[in-house]
Amino acid sequence: MVRSHSFFVRRRIGASPNQNLTVSVRYGAISMALPIIYLSEYAYYEKHGKKSPWPYQITMILDYGWFFCLAVTAKFIPSNMVARRSFELLHLSESCDVLRVALAWSKTNAGT
Repeated sequence: MVRSHSFFVRRRIGASPNQNLTVSVRYGAISMALPIIYLSEYAYYEKHGKKSPWPYQITMILDYGWFFCLAVTAKFIPSNMVARRSFELLHLSESCDVLRVALAWSKTNAGT
Protein backbone atom coordinates (compact mmCIF):
# COMPACT_ATOMS: atom_id res chain seq x y z
CA MET A 1 0.00 0.00 0.00
CA VAL A 2 1.11 3.55 -0.63
CA ARG A 3 0.71 6.37 1.88
CA SER A 4 0.32 9.84 0.42
CA HIS A 5 1.13 13.17 2.05
CA SER A 6 -0.19 16.41 0.58
CA PHE A 7 0.92 19.84 1.63
CA PHE A 8 0.84 23.34 0.22
CA VAL A 9 3.71 25.72 -0.29
CA ARG A 10 3.20 29.48 -0.56
CA ARG A 11 4.71 31.16 -3.60
CA ARG A 12 4.91 34.74 -4.76
CA ILE A 13 1.97 35.77 -6.96
CA GLY A 14 3.16 36.36 -10.53
CA ALA A 15 0.39 38.57 -11.94
CA SER A 16 -2.24 40.80 -10.42
CA PRO A 17 -5.82 39.48 -10.03
CA ASN A 18 -7.04 41.97 -12.65
CA GLN A 19 -4.54 40.66 -15.19
CA ASN A 20 -5.57 37.09 -14.37
CA LEU A 21 -9.23 37.97 -14.89
CA THR A 22 -8.58 39.86 -18.12
CA VAL A 23 -6.63 37.01 -19.68
CA SER A 24 -9.18 34.45 -18.45
CA VAL A 25 -12.10 36.39 -19.93
CA ARG A 26 -10.32 36.89 -23.27
CA TYR A 27 -9.22 33.27 -23.43
CA GLY A 28 -12.70 32.06 -22.50
CA ALA A 29 -14.44 34.31 -25.04
CA ILE A 30 -12.11 33.26 -27.85
CA SER A 31 -12.38 29.59 -26.84
CA MET A 32 -16.17 29.78 -27.00
CA ALA A 33 -16.34 31.85 -30.21
CA LEU A 34 -13.97 29.82 -32.37
CA PRO A 35 -15.89 26.50 -32.32
CA ILE A 36 -19.12 28.37 -33.08
CA ILE A 37 -17.47 30.10 -36.04
CA TYR A 38 -15.89 26.86 -37.28
CA LEU A 39 -19.16 24.93 -37.09
CA SER A 40 -21.10 27.77 -38.71
CA GLU A 41 -18.60 27.96 -41.57
CA TYR A 42 -18.79 24.20 -42.04
CA ALA A 43 -22.61 24.20 -41.99
CA TYR A 44 -22.75 27.04 -44.54
CA TYR A 45 -20.37 25.21 -46.85
CA GLU A 46 -22.35 21.97 -46.54
CA LYS A 47 -25.61 23.76 -47.34
CA HIS A 48 -24.47 26.10 -50.13
CA GLY A 49 -21.32 24.44 -51.48
CA LYS A 50 -19.24 27.63 -51.20
CA LYS A 51 -17.47 29.70 -48.58
CA SER A 52 -19.65 31.93 -46.42
CA PRO A 53 -19.41 35.71 -46.65
CA TRP A 54 -17.82 35.77 -43.16
CA PRO A 55 -14.40 37.44 -43.51
CA TYR A 56 -11.56 34.99 -42.99
CA GLN A 57 -9.44 37.74 -41.40
CA ILE A 58 -11.64 37.75 -38.28
CA THR A 59 -11.30 34.00 -37.89
CA MET A 60 -7.55 34.27 -38.45
CA ILE A 61 -7.19 36.99 -35.80
CA LEU A 62 -9.21 34.96 -33.28
CA ASP A 63 -7.20 31.84 -34.08
CA TYR A 64 -3.87 33.61 -33.56
CA GLY A 65 -5.30 35.24 -30.43
CA TRP A 66 -6.21 31.81 -29.06
CA PHE A 67 -2.67 30.52 -29.63
CA PHE A 68 -1.23 33.65 -28.02
CA CYS A 69 -3.46 33.16 -24.95
CA LEU A 70 -2.37 29.52 -24.83
CA ALA A 71 1.27 30.58 -24.83
CA VAL A 72 0.89 33.08 -21.95
CA THR A 73 -1.57 31.11 -19.82
CA ALA A 74 1.13 29.78 -17.49
CA LYS A 75 2.22 33.32 -16.61
CA PHE A 76 -1.28 34.42 -15.60
CA ILE A 77 -2.41 31.36 -13.66
CA PRO A 78 -2.61 32.32 -9.97
CA SER A 79 0.46 30.76 -8.45
CA ASN A 80 0.11 31.63 -4.79
CA MET A 81 -0.53 28.00 -3.79
CA VAL A 82 1.20 24.94 -5.13
CA ALA A 83 0.10 21.42 -4.22
CA ARG A 84 2.88 18.95 -3.58
CA ARG A 85 2.50 15.28 -2.85
CA SER A 86 4.91 12.66 -1.62
CA PHE A 87 4.44 8.90 -1.43
CA GLU A 88 5.90 6.16 0.70
CA LEU A 89 5.48 2.40 0.54
CA LEU A 90 4.07 0.64 3.61
CA HIS A 91 4.39 -2.92 4.81
CA LEU A 92 1.21 -4.97 4.82
CA SER A 93 0.82 -4.75 8.62
CA GLU A 94 1.11 -0.95 8.52
CA SER A 95 -1.38 -0.67 5.68
CA CYS A 96 -4.07 -2.43 7.74
CA ASP A 97 -3.57 0.13 10.53
CA VAL A 98 -3.76 3.00 8.04
CA LEU A 99 -6.97 1.61 6.55
CA ARG A 100 -8.55 1.29 10.01
CA VAL A 101 -7.63 4.89 10.87
CA ALA A 102 -8.90 6.17 7.52
CA LEU A 103 -12.17 4.26 7.88
CA ALA A 104 -12.69 5.58 11.44
CA TRP A 105 -11.89 9.14 10.29
CA SER A 106 -14.34 8.92 7.36
CA LYS A 107 -17.11 7.68 9.68
CA THR A 108 -16.57 10.54 12.16
CA ASN A 109 -16.40 13.21 9.42
CA ALA A 110 -19.24 11.89 7.26
CA GLY A 111 -21.66 14.58 8.43
CA THR A 112 -19.36 17.54 7.71
